Formats: sequence, structure tokens, C-alpha cells
Amino acid sequence: MYCPKEASVLAIFGGEEKYTIVGSTEADPYKNKLSYESPIGAACLNRAAGETVKANTPGGEIEFKILSIEK
Repeated sequence: MYCPKEASVLAIFGGEEKYTIVGSTEADPYKNKLSYESPIGAACLNRAAGETVKANTPGGEIEFKILSIEK
């Protein structure tokens, strides 16, 4: 079982978003709940606040900075 975590991220292309990283059955991108199996969710795993990470999404590679991670 996966323990949900909240991650605040700052997209390099602008804007700050807060996502909850959840299991695949709980995912709902319209409510900012991303699966840990999704490109952005997976990129946030085992990372720390302050890190800049890349994710390969269907729309191409994106880079963003993790502002905070809360359990």
C-alpha cells in the first residue's frame, strides 16, 4: 500500500502547483491527485525539497523544482 504524500512543485515554465501523490486507483488529475506511477508522480518519488527533476510526459519532457514534500 502506498502512503499519500503532498508535493508542491514549481514548474520551470511558470506557476506553482500542489499535488497529492497517490495510488493508481485514487488518481484524479482534476483534483491534483497524481498516481505514483505517472510521469510527474514517479519523478517526485525519493526526492527532496529543493531538487530540480525532469519527467517524460506524453507532451514531452518537463523540468520542475520540488518546493516541499509533506507526509
